[in-house]
Amino acid sequence: MVESFARLGSLAEGASFDLSKLGLDIGDIHAVLTVDEQTHLLDSALVSFEMKADGKTAKLDLRYRLSGANTPVTLPSPSG
Repeated sequence: MVESFARLGSLAEGASFDLSKLGLDIGDIHAVLTVDEQTHLLDSALVSFEMKADGKTAKLDLRYRLSGANTPVTLPSPSG
């Protein structure tokens, strides 16, 4: 997953993105996604995975919940 995103970024074409060369190991990624039947938008997600580096382990649980769609958004004016 991380490699796929990196290919979309500013990395040069043909460059490899091997995290193991950096000493980082990402374990299996578990994801539960729900899609709204009417809007076809991602309604909620739970993504869990572990990363290991330098003998230490970190477990990450990422949660996402869509709170609204198709409503106007008011952006604050830049101060200056």
